[in-house]
Amino acid sequence: MRKPSASVRPVAPPRPGSAPGAEAAEVDARYGLDPVFEPGQDPRQRPLDAAVEIECPYCWQTYQSSVDLTLGAQAWVEDCQHCCHPIAVAVEVIDDGRSAQVSAERLGG
Repeated sequence: MRKPSASVRPVAPPRPGSAPGAEAAEVDARYGLDPVFEPGQDPRQRPLDAAVEIECPYCWQTYQSSVDLTLGAQAWVEDCQHCCHPIAVAVEVIDDGRSAQVSAERLGG
């Protein structure tokens, strides 16, 4: 008896110069899939909040705090994570939300 032969199709290598995103789009279109969000693929995307370093005006220790850069200029009172004194923190958003300038002062002057 003769065994049925399995047909083997060679897998084509990726086309030179084809972008990985284009290959994923072709697969999505071929199988009717919804596009998948890939973090970090869009250069216009940036995190909503950023870590900023604050230097305490009382004990001069630095610590990190988070700030939402989409809100623009902000001011709040925060306790130092080292000495627990209240600090008046002000943030000025620079470069359309890509960076921030932070100032920390003693509360009340």
